[in-house]
Amino acid sequence: MILVLIDGTGVFDDATYRSDFQNGFLKRLERNFTGHGEVRYWRGPITFDIDSAGIRDEVVAFLMSGRGTGPAHQVVIAGYSRGAAIAISVANFLHHQNLYPPAFDVNGSFDIPLLLLFDAVNRSSTLEETEYIPPTVQKCFHAKRDPRVTSRWYFGNCASNPADSIDYRERHFFCTHAGMGGCPWTGDHPERSVVDPSSVHTPRGRGDSGFTYLPHLAPIITEEEDTHNSEKIALWMNQQIATTSLAAHNLILDIAAIR
Repeated sequence: MILVLIDGTGVFDDATYRSDFQNGFLKRLERNFTGHGEVRYWRGPITFDIDSAGIRDEVVAFLMSGRGTGPAHQVVIAGYSRGAAIAISVANFLHHQNLYPPAFDVNGSFDIPLLLLFDAVNRSSTLEETEYIPPTVQKCFHAKRDPRVTSRWYFGNCASNPADSIDYRERHFFCTHAGMGGCPWTGDHPERSVVDPSSVHTPRGRGDSGFTYLPHLAPIITEEEDTHNSEKIALWMNQQIATTSLAAHNLILDIAAIR
């Protein structure tokens, strides 16, 4: 089996990026899978996205290169954030271009047995078709952030239109976008405005004996909650993977890394 991993958006410097994402979900998949098949990891795009389509093209070229050919080989693709959008674009590109990597060129068919998505978002102007998941994908498990957290609310989500034939499962988690990738509390810290009766109060205006209370910002989610709920994502993904035949390949997320 070939495991293709495409991580989320980060800084330009590769050394800093490696440090930032070293305990992310995709790096944990890479560590656990090593020795059980071929694995290829791509770092995600830089913050000011100019390379998403380029990463997509690199992944396609890798799959078309003939690496890992043979009837026993399968390709599993996993992506986080913008990397998840790239993963979807890879599947669509191969599907619509009728490109069949040698590992799959059996009876003229091309299938991706499993697509793992961690809070897929498309904030790239260079990627096509990140809403539709093509029928060449057999199973897709998508962990998405709960919109009530308001973490990166302007990102939205993609992967909204899976083909009818796909075994598609999604679940929302009360988690920041960073926590969705296995790196809790390293991104934004959502807050909300709260009116607290015990706060300092001021007169409403001349001749008005009433008072108004000054609002303050309160956290919507704490670091402890973000870490705990990020662990729930790993548990849920492991449970879904366990229902497939791919569990035997040690395709599993390390839970201890985020406790």
